Amino acid sequence: AVRGITEEISDPKPPQEIITSQVYVHEHKNQDIVKTVIFRAIVYYDYLGFLQALSEETCNSVENQTESSIASPVPELSNLTTEIVEQIAKDSSSILRKLINFPSSQLYDSATSTLLSYSPETELSQYDFASSDAPTHDESSENLVLEPTDLDIGRLEINQRHNYYFKLANRGDVPLCYKIIIPENESTFFQFTQLRDTLEPHETRRLDFSLITNEIGRQTHSIIIQNCETKSEFSFTLHGYIHYSHYLRFPSLGDDGQSELNLGYCYVDPGRKYSQVTPLLVENITDDDVYITCQ
Repeated sequence: AVRGITEEISDPKPPQEIITSQVYVHEHKNQDIVKTVIFRAIVYYDYLGFLQALSEETCNSVENQTESSIASPVPELSNLTTEIVEQIAKDSSSILRKLINFPSSQLYDSATSTLLSYSPETELSQYDFASSDAPTHDESSENLVLEPTDLDIGRLEINQRHNYYFKLANRGDVPLCYKIIIPENESTFFQFTQLRDTLEPHETRRLDFSLITNEIGRQTHSIIIQNCETKSEFSFTLHGYIHYSHYLRFPSLGDDGQSELNLGYCYVDPGRKYSQVTPLLVENITDDDVYITCQ
């Protein structure tokens, strides 16, 4: 959700607007966490005005970099930095002059103030104006989102079934097919009811699964979620410690281990001392050594 406050410049049809807004970021893990990001932007409706402001900002940045480079304790580095930033300023001013010299009919329709034959991306590329500075990462082609990617399941008893879930989201405008890949060595650990399905556009789905632990100790288990169209793969990893439900058995206390220890008949004589010895049997029911103490 985005809320914005718009401050208009005095002109009834302002060439620019100053916008301040808030973006709410939801983080889905064990519980939803909401973070607020506040931003401010200056929106230009006049493209030449945008280029001019961009050039002024570049020149100001160049001046600041030049001043800092002059104060550099290394003369060679100072001279090199000065040459670089001066070249940047020269190129930026040249580009702006070339764009301003375009006839206005090539840029805007005077009646509708709409862009005609002028394409900012095309024209900028003709003058080698930082075309590589724009984001080139192809995130739009990957619309599958996995949350979370890691989950700490804590301490679990062996041979017990436990239920967990993660979320898959399709942020694209077309249906997305996904597939859950369980490695062969994890086939007895993860239990899913369905390994392949389709997410509708902009759908977020909760995928429940169960797991059965059959080994003792600290463990890490992983599965792969694959986008069937792009073949992109996402790893979902579980961390936890598996332990026995019981480590010891007390035959002297009965089968349930909760009975009282029967000491039998005990004699009391003021003149003599009698020693009554009754064993308390303790059995280790695990396959590992167990260290015990008595208090």
